[in-house]
Amino acid sequence: MRPILLNDPQFKRRTLQEKLRARRDRIAAWLTRPGSDLDPTSGLPWSQIARYRVIDDPDLGPVPQYVEAARQLAMRNASEADRHRASMAALDRNDKLAALAADVNAERLTWLPSLLVTAARADHSVQPLSAQQLRVWADPQVQRLLMNETGGGWPEPFDDQPPGQK
Repeated sequence: MRPILLNDPQFKRRTLQEKLRARRDRIAAWLTRPGSDLDPTSGLPWSQIARYRVIDDPDLGPVPQYVEAARQLAMRNASEADRHRASMAALDRNDKLAALAADVNAERLTWLPSLLVTAARADHSVQPLSAQQLRVWADPQVQRLLMNETGGGWPEPFDDQPPGQK
């Protein structure tokens, strides 16, 4: 193994890349500090992610979203320029596990109501039960409960109320 010399161009290039990466990380940390408008995980503005705080399901009506599910929707629907800017500001690049967890949480949240709606299409005797379940789902107290359940990870303006409702 050859020794590393300080004047070696490969050493200088690696050192420069490390310095630039550290500088980028410091800038990203500053931009995404607590209280800033940028989400440190995705790099997108919180206002853009908050558009997906509650989505309208054609069968169930309003469905509050966990923050990771909203991040995925926001990133999927962001412009190429927004995605590029977000990739420069994002601190957490490992989002595969978070994406899987978001899918599991969304499924867990809507499993029973969705099951009843699907069953009512196939079996008319289930329609009254499905209609009753949808009335419960739409009840303001249940919606508040769902907002509280999905509120973890959301910054304060969006944690327990849909955008524009506070």
